Amino acid sequence: MIADIGGQKVSVPSEVRIARKGAVIRVLNEDNPCYEDSKLVVAGQDEISWWFWGNILTGGTLGSLTDYVVGSMWVYSNPNFIIPTKKKTQCK
Repeated sequence: MIADIGGQKVSVPSEVRIARKGAVIRVLNEDNPCYEDSKLVVAGQDEISWWFWGNILTGGTLGSLTDYVVGSMWVYSNPNFIIPTKKKTQCK
C-alpha cells in the first residue's frame, strides 16, 4: 500500500519522520486501486520529553535550554499511527 505524507509517496507499513508541526497522511485510490481514499491527521508533538525534565533535575539547564530552542523537548504522546483504510468490495 502506498501513502502520501506531505507530498512524498511512502510504502506502508514504514517508519517515517513527521514534521514537529504535524502532517496529513493520505491513502489515495489512484495509488491503491482496491482501496477508498482515506486520511489521517497527525497533530503536532504535544508532550514534553522526560529528557527535558531530566536535564533540569540534574543541573543541566543548558541542555534543557538547547532542547527547547531546537524543539526536541516535545514528543508525540503516541509515536505510532494507524492509517484507516477501507478495501473496496469489488476487489479481492
